[in-house]
Amino acid sequence: MSSGATGAAPAGAAGKDLFVEAIKLSLEKGSGIPAIPLLQKALALGLAPGDEVFARHALGEGYREIFGNSGLPWRKMVETNEFHQSMAEIEKAFELDSVGSLGFFSQPLNIGRLEHLDLMYTLAADAKKEQDGTDAATGYLAGKLRAVEYLARPPLLYSLLKLAELYQETGAFEEAARCLRKVVATEPLYPADQERNEELRAKARKMLSDVQVQPKNSPRAPSAERTGYCKHCGNPMPSGARFCTACGGAVGVPQPKKDNDSQSSVVGTSDIASLERSAHEHPDDESYQKLLAVALHDEALANCERDPKDGSLLFSSIQQIRNAREQLTSALALKFNDPQLRSNLEAALKDVNKMEQRKFVGSWFLVIVWGLFYIIPGVAVWAAFRRPRYLMNRDYLDHLRTGKHIGAGARIGGAMGKVYDFCDKISPEWGWIFGLAIFVMLSPIFVLLGFKENYMDVKKEEIPTSA
Repeated sequence: MSSGATGAAPAGAAGKDLFVEAIKLSLEKGSGIPAIPLLQKALALGLAPGDEVFARHALGEGYREIFGNSGLPWRKMVETNEFHQSMAEIEKAFELDSVGSLGFFSQPLNIGRLEHLDLMYTLAADAKKEQDGTDAATGYLAGKLRAVEYLARPPLLYSLLKLAELYQETGAFEEAARCLRKVVATEPLYPADQERNEELRAKARKMLSDVQVQPKNSPRAPSAERTGYCKHCGNPMPSGARFCTACGGAVGVPQPKKDNDSQSSVVGTSDIASLERSAHEHPDDESYQKLLAVALHDEALANCERDPKDGSLLFSSIQQIRNAREQLTSALALKFNDPQLRSNLEAALKDVNKMEQRKFVGSWFLVIVWGLFYIIPGVAVWAAFRRPRYLMNRDYLDHLRTGKHIGAGARIGGAMGKVYDFCDKISPEWGWIFGLAIFVMLSPIFVLLGFKENYMDVKKEEIPTSA
């Protein structure tokens, strides 16, 4: 087992000489196993960072040959010391390469040499799943893949497919789609990698079609909103997640976002840009158009919260509505033959367009009373309290976040909503009667406030976002 200093050694030092001798020996023998003792000594004596990355990767490959040649079933292989030593050495190489910005694993040839580690991670995840369950396996593999996120090109495509499969089993469809899009957007390393790469990408496209868009009320489809943060690394967590997609840790304490928070979406603009490039480069391949439509759908709903009671969409700002409408309209303009996906996109766009519609939130009793005697005042009361749905959602979400009693004022909002809230606190059972009485006595004032809050203030909110 290797250990020791990792500092750079002077040129010509014993560590460097042993390292060169180890590489020559492995080339002569056609195996990395004979070079293991020399590599261990070279690392103990110290190597320059670039040489140490190379040496640790070579040492990991030597350990891999030992258990690979053992003839053991894969479950037994995963339990061997050599299996774990192999992963540990290569993971140390990742750390050195990342911290030192050495670029060792950015080279196509060296990325190709990670194929064995890629398969090892999938075997280890399968073993973890059998022993501790799907959630444990998902967290384990997500944590492993975090070590290579510093690389521009994803090097471990088999592991990404496996992680997407695990996410799909747990109902984390958005996380699964994100992994699959990475595979789809990854080009071959070199001509010899063309066949393998296309096979993996074809599998990813097929899997992505299966997880494309879940029904709105599906109990297994998690909300697109991010409502929690990992207590280990601070990574934003999707609603319903049980493990961190970044470090594999358990979900942290939920931290509700504010109305005007600008948060990154689940999909990400880089993923959409990659799919747009792929769709442009392969205009005759309908699958890229379909994948882009799915990505735009996810992006459109990424920052929208959902009602915990029925899972319905709760847009709460003009900007959210406009962004979602733009993404969904773009998705519907793409050319793909999938009636179900197109139907889901149209339904989502219909829901988005409803958010700017107005709904009466005042007292029909007062409208009728005023209307019986004076038609115009009755109409004025009705018009003053026609509140946009997105403002109703904003008030409703505020009640949910603060833990206030969700009474009549929850979807009325404004000054009248505060009155109802106050009356509900005094008497949850009869508060609405007190609120109505106050409304009747002070109706002219509340009508004026209603016009201000539901029309003038709305107009002001639209101005910055339309600029």
